[in-house]
Amino acid sequence: MTQFVIHVGPHKTGTTYLQEAFAHLRPYLAERGVHYPSLWGGVAHYQLYDELATIPNPALEAQFARLRTAGHPTVLMLFPRPQNAGQSPAPTGSVMLDSSRPY
Repeated sequence: MTQFVIHVGPHKTGTTYLQEAFAHLRPYLAERGVHYPSLWGGVAHYQLYDELATIPNPALEAQFARLRTAGHPTVLMLFPRPQNAGQSPAPTGSVMLDSSRPY
């Protein structure tokens, strides 16, 4: 069963550094069962942030389904909360998703 970990970092808290480090360490992470996908951007997953804003989202559900069937024990995704996210702050922090749900 695939475990999805999504981290949304507040603006200016080092998320970019982590994204660059995880992208650089992809082979090392993969050897340890952690997949850091390039699906929503080579280093950062900004496109995923935008995709999560649209629900239902059949295309995103299909992407998550492919990740589940690829056999990765853990899929790590992270992006900073956009600075211009509006007056109401978007949630920040890490979330582990139940892989039985589409996303």
